[in-house]
Amino acid sequence: ADRAQLATARAQLRRGSAGDDVGEALNSGVVSSLRSKRAEVAGRVAALEAQFGPGYPALQSARSELDMIDAQIASEIKRIISNLEAKVQVSSGRLSSLQGSLGSAKGALASNNRAMVALTDLTRRAEASQELYDSYLAQYKETVASQGTERPDARVISYADLPETQVSPRPLLNLVLALVVGLGVGVVIGLVREMLYTGLSTASDVEHKLSLRCLESVPQVGSILPGEDDPVEAIANAPMSGYAEAFRGLRASINHALGDTRNLVLITSALPREGKTTISAGLARVAALTGERAVVVDVDVRQRGATRALSGELPQVGLLEVLRGEATLEEALVLDARRGICVLPIVGEAHGLEDLLGNGEMGPLLARLGDTFDLVLLDAPPVLPITYTRTLATQVDGVVMVARWRATADHAIRAALRLLPEGRVRVAGAVLSQVDLRKQAKFGYGDASFYYEQYRKYYA
Repeated sequence: ADRAQLATARAQLRRGSAGDDVGEALNSGVVSSLRSKRAEVAGRVAALEAQFGPGYPALQSARSELDMIDAQIASEIKRIISNLEAKVQVSSGRLSSLQGSLGSAKGALASNNRAMVALTDLTRRAEASQELYDSYLAQYKETVASQGTERPDARVISYADLPETQVSPRPLLNLVLALVVGLGVGVVIGLVREMLYTGLSTASDVEHKLSLRCLESVPQVGSILPGEDDPVEAIANAPMSGYAEAFRGLRASINHALGDTRNLVLITSALPREGKTTISAGLARVAALTGERAVVVDVDVRQRGATRALSGELPQVGLLEVLRGEATLEEALVLDARRGICVLPIVGEAHGLEDLLGNGEMGPLLARLGDTFDLVLLDAPPVLPITYTRTLATQVDGVVMVARWRATADHAIRAALRLLPEGRVRVAGAVLSQVDLRKQAKFGYGDASFYYEQYRKYYA
């Protein structure tokens, strides 16, 4: 039926029809309204032509209005034809689905027929096995019946003596053997795990395995400040702590690595859950405490870590609306009063935001943010699963790669670095996040955190 309607409409158009006699157009309220309006305007044109010449302004205006109504009618006719084509495509898809279901049903029927044949064969085998079992059972009964007539031919030569001491078990010997074997197995397992370990533990690992500069090792807030739950608030609550000092050191390392062009920084990683959002917010917090104007731009469409971390009510507009020109930058910026950081969030449905971020719409906005703020931090998604991060990396002054301490494999980070456009991305270095200083002091020889217990008295 849908194909017949579409064919009829196209045939009418080929015969020279304007489309207003198509069945769907006759039933369209919009077309009827436009035709009524056209008749009214045409009457006015005829009246003006009868009274005035062709150059009369009112006549020219009426003719322009008439042409515009004709264009609207043609556009509506085209939309109706497009709707008919869409209905044909939907119906064709449903027909294909039904044909596929029919084929599946035929396949199931054939499978059931084969199963019936197999069942018949198994039934015959079961009957043969039952006959064989009955034969063995008869032989077994005959054997049991003949056992009563057998006589033993063995005799006792001597009786065994009772032992005076315990022979088995020997607890002391078993304990010594268990300790030796357990220690050996533990050492072997430890050696194997260390040989197979591919994570990053120290700054030296970052430099040798990744050929990158280790900007800083940011500790877990709980390993230094056990009473703090929020890692961003901890910077302001304990500004003289080693935790806050790590972020100040990271800020200084980024400045040294990027030089004068250092206010547009993209924070990313190879894999998810590496601590990018915490690093971005912590850097912004440290910059704000030193008097700099800093902003965190949430460009992670899927996770929206910086947006979800905001306290209070979100604005009605965000990054997407600014890129589309539907809102100003000032309307979208949010100041998180609790944490003391400025954020450009992602609000509402973000369909199409990835395309806007990757097709050049972000460049002018970044330029404006760079002129407005002293430090612009882009909280970006991981490089490996998300493509547009690689495009954003070419539009900033530097990229900071975050790696989770003793969790992220070095080959994953190398794979992410290979995906970045060669020669167009400036990688400032890598950051080890979520470092447990209590464990780092045991095997992080050569790393600055290894000596934390010796210089912790400098922190409050």
